[in-house]
Amino acid sequence: MDAVTIDGLVARAQAGDRRAFDGIVLELMDEVRLYLAARCSSLELVEEVLQRAFITCHRILARYEMRGTFLYWLKGIARLEMLNALSEQMRSRELDGDTLERLVCQGSHEVLEEDSKHSGERVVHLQDCLQRLSPRARQLLARHHSEGIPLKRLAQQFKQTEDAIASVLKRIRRDLRLCIEGRETPA
Repeated sequence: MDAVTIDGLVARAQAGDRRAFDGIVLELMDEVRLYLAARCSSLELVEEVLQRAFITCHRILARYEMRGTFLYWLKGIARLEMLNALSEQMRSRELDGDTLERLVCQGSHEVLEEDSKHSGERVVHLQDCLQRLSPRARQLLARHHSEGIPLKRLAQQFKQTEDAIASVLKRIRRDLRLCIEGRETPA
């Protein structure tokens, strides 16, 4: 499901449509579960945090702004819920004297914090690289990747062939990748 469709479900859920929120959960549950499983040593904890994340998401859904970034917003909630759960487990393990479990929890907590730090740096660097693109390149990239507009429609709007639009998008993505890797800056 693309970002525009997800935002449509979110808008309906924000208006009180319970089935829309159920659709969000069903559509995104596996992706959020994989995100959590890659950062956690316990499948039980993954399932617990997954439930907490969707409960928190439902509670604060009105705060989400329609920008095509709902999945990233939800993963951010899941990451914070995991940090909270790992902190709780570390405190509990210290009281129980279970050193091995405490070390595993502490290691997972440190990995999440380090991942968060690097994610923030990457986002800032990506934003800088995006700003270096021409306004037309940024617009084309946003319309295709954030808004989910198909190549055919973009070709009509920009008065070019689909192949030309696909080629331009490929070049823009390559330039961004090179900029992010620090090898070249987009023109």
